[in-house]
Amino acid sequence: LNSSVRWGLASSSKCWQLPAARMVAAATDYLENLEVQSSRPNDNEEDSRQGHDASGGSHDRPAAANLESPLSRETANVNCIALPRLQSTNRPVLSTSLTALFHNPMELTVQSVNGTQLALLRCRASDTVFQVKQRLARMMILCDRVGEQGLINGDVVLSDSDRLSCCVPRDSQSIPDEATAKVTLTIIRICPPSISAYLADLESSQSEMASLAGVADSVLQWGYLDSEKARPSVEKLVRVSTLRAPFIGWIVPALGAMEFGDPMLFSALLTLDRYCAARSELPNSRTLSQALLAALCVELKLAHSDNYPYGAWREIILHLVRNQLPLQAVLEAERSVLSTLKCAVGVPTSITFFRDLCLRPMRALPASRFWHLGLLLLHVALLDVRLQYGFPHVVIAAAAISAGLGVCGESEATRDELFEDLSTYSETVGRARQSVLNCEEALLELWISCTSGSSQWSEFYQPIHIKFSQPCHMDVARLCPVARLQEVRGQLCQEEQIAVPSSLPSAAQ
Repeated sequence: LNSSVRWGLASSSKCWQLPAARMVAAATDYLENLEVQSSRPNDNEEDSRQGHDASGGSHDRPAAANLESPLSRETANVNCIALPRLQSTNRPVLSTSLTALFHNPMELTVQSVNGTQLALLRCRASDTVFQVKQRLARMMILCDRVGEQGLINGDVVLSDSDRLSCCVPRDSQSIPDEATAKVTLTIIRICPPSISAYLADLESSQSEMASLAGVADSVLQWGYLDSEKARPSVEKLVRVSTLRAPFIGWIVPALGAMEFGDPMLFSALLTLDRYCAARSELPNSRTLSQALLAALCVELKLAHSDNYPYGAWREIILHLVRNQLPLQAVLEAERSVLSTLKCAVGVPTSITFFRDLCLRPMRALPASRFWHLGLLLLHVALLDVRLQYGFPHVVIAAAAISAGLGVCGESEATRDELFEDLSTYSETVGRARQSVLNCEEALLELWISCTSGSSQWSEFYQPIHIKFSQPCHMDVARLCPVARLQEVRGQLCQEEQIAVPSSLPSAAQ
């Protein structure tokens, strides 16, 4: 496919004089021409048709260039503008392998809510909804941001990652290969998620983050999916929970003394837990120590060179092991970790979602205690694998923020904005208010039990308590969460009463 694109660009003498943006558009249109040509009859059949022109034009090309679009922000009409196509008379004859790349052609009709046809596109079944929205944006059919427009197939709102193959009716899936499936989608204006709306509002302040408004939704959604796909099994990690707790008590002050950021701590521990869950046999304490150092080695190699210069990982690892373990053993453990995880590292952690969800609260409450208290609760969750991996990481992050807002006595409106932001990641997560409250209750209970010394993890909580008792963390470790815990339990009782109809008999009956 890449060689065909290069051939198409080189076949036009004027193409290399185009700007970079137009060259990319020209390459895209060339691929569309290849797709259209692959669905035409051969040259002998085409020449025998009456009215065939010498330029190789086709009479069955979808006419999507000169349509009038009534879709706009208000009532203004917009003319669809199609990009210029490459004018090359010498087109290559598609081979069987290249034609297979453009299998399952589709004729996609895009219409407005009132049924007015806006565009007629030739697509492939493997195309995503986001690719279709980009083509519509180039044709000036999407007048607003791409993230604020949605495509509906029947009564289902398609996400950007969905492919057009899911839109083909069942009775059309058995059509011959040379036939073309026909699909009709409807454009709607959707209310952007709160995080995207917040980033869009930053345009007035000329913030650099305002440029992320158009892609924030897709990035956050894919991050949530990657996190859920890589979340390790709780049942497998319970076997090593007593072995990994001492390493948490060691790594937290060790990285804190070296002024490493919390994201590296959480990423290394997630890599360690995923490695332990993927192993068939139970690791011992020595294997865990080597795997943890290997995870730190991976994170140091992947870190930005501004914070950790390339090659500094060697000195850092040697400083952590203090000559008690040869570097060769750490590198062999790193190879074992990467091969077991199939080099899938850099997965979003709970602190990743914590920072995303704190965008709006931090703007309204700068330099607030809830941020440091939320970080404390995320550290506490690391001690218990049932809590750390029993909930999605985005739910743990939201629960930590909600607990921080509640303990610090912030307004209820700020917490409502937090639950609105959860809908950015997934509709299921956006409706999981009770799940967030359950996780918040578990976080507060674990924190209270560790502070009072009644938990089995109290011994390993002490480094975390010392860390968050410093002035740089506003001494949040000394706050009392009992009142907030009672409030959360009262909200859970109300949620259960709403969920259970009053006509049902009670448990006592």
